[in-house]
Amino acid sequence: MIITSKQNNIIKLAKQLQTKKFVELFGKCFLETEKIIVDANIENIEFILVGEQSAEKYKSITNNKETYVISKSICKFLSQTESGSDIFAIYKLNNSSLNENKNSIILDSLQDPTNLGAIIRSCLAFDFCNLIAIDSVFPYTYKVIRSSMGYIFKVNFISMKKHEFIEYKKTAKFKMFVADMNGKDISAFKIPEKPFALVIGNEGEGVSEEIKKISDGTISIAMKNGVESLNAAVSASILMHDLRK
Repeated sequence: MIITSKQNNIIKLAKQLQTKKFVELFGKCFLETEKIIVDANIENIEFILVGEQSAEKYKSITNNKETYVISKSICKFLSQTESGSDIFAIYKLNNSSLNENKNSIILDSLQDPTNLGAIIRSCLAFDFCNLIAIDSVFPYTYKVIRSSMGYIFKVNFISMKKHEFIEYKKTAKFKMFVADMNGKDISAFKIPEKPFALVIGNEGEGVSEEIKKISDGTISIAMKNGVESLNAAVSASILMHDLRK
């Protein structure tokens, strides 16, 4: 049987899970494209939707998973990619917790989803496996998942309000260093013992004064030719690379 109606309950759920409200309500998110679905934790995938012309193509992926075949028009209705997609999945989110033995990235009011996605990839590449997002962009959107190449499901991700984080920091075991253009040059910075945390601020305003006040220091990247600042994701990646041990 091929699903052809937008009013089908499965299709309605898939469409709803493209919004923050329903992701938070159901604790699930919507995935699309073969790479992201393959790279996600297969145990967390509840069911898969495949285009009617691609059912055989994706047989190895859909094997042993509840699968629904959908029409070409429904594929177009669900897809958020420019070129369109013919495979989708509903993914159950885990309640993430921090690994106290790993370094952390803390994002203070980061708003660009592509920056978040890129930072997530760098987190894992440089072994900063904890990510705390303070009042930042919602992580389970297509843009973030795509930009992270699906690695968002491999990092320990926690969202907090600023007042929650300030309270949490009082008992946290890590030292915390803020990325700031007036901070100590990273090349002269003594790398602290693990675990420690690096704070990256908002794209326009940087790290807030409230977070700076509870930090253990500031660090910066020396730049030439009159360049004063870098993209948040670029800065985070450089600093994580230089701080890894």
